[in-house]
Amino acid sequence: MTKSILATLLASLVFTSTVTAKEISSKLVETEIEKEHIGIQLSFGGVDTKLKGYHGKGSIFSARFALQPLIERYNWPVNVYGKISHQISKEENKTADSFYDETELVFGFKYDLLDKKSNIFAELGDIKQNFKQGNVMEWQDYGSVYRLGFNSSNGHINFKVALEHRGGYESATGYSYAFTTLDDLFSLSYKNIGDYKSIALNINSKF
Repeated sequence: MTKSILATLLASLVFTSTVTAKEISSKLVETEIEKEHIGIQLSFGGVDTKLKGYHGKGSIFSARFALQPLIERYNWPVNVYGKISHQISKEENKTADSFYDETELVFGFKYDLLDKKSNIFAELGDIKQNFKQGNVMEWQDYGSVYRLGFNSSNGHINFKVALEHRGGYESATGYSYAFTTLDDLFSLSYKNIGDYKSIALNINSKF
């Protein structure tokens, strides 16, 4: 009788351990899948900006978030992401220093081409610009931004070019391009949209 009870308990322990191990394994797999779906890229660097006679130097920061889980149920053949960026620069003057800052929030859609080394993308969102002379706010502008571009890799470097339109108090259309190392660690970008011109060098990190 005692042996029968011990055998039953032992079988129950083995079964419970097996089920628990399967549950843990399943949770780990789910966690790995979630990690694949959540991609964050942070970028930080320096920027040189020209705008309406202003020429300042400063810093730029951006964060890009993968939003793929939001559209998985629809089986769309595109990658969806969100991006926020902020830059601030300063020009030293004899009377009063000038400051320019810009904040941009966009949603993007990327479609991979057949070779998987190239893609086309579209971005749309909002942009806010501020310009101060000393402590005085000279002007502010709040508008929309649209981009349509192409990204490709030649095996040595990534290259991205885009047509960009900014709508606001003064609307303008121009272009931008960027070079990025294959490991995405460094990037060099240039923009030319109306009176606005900038060049930025960034260090990037993915999570």
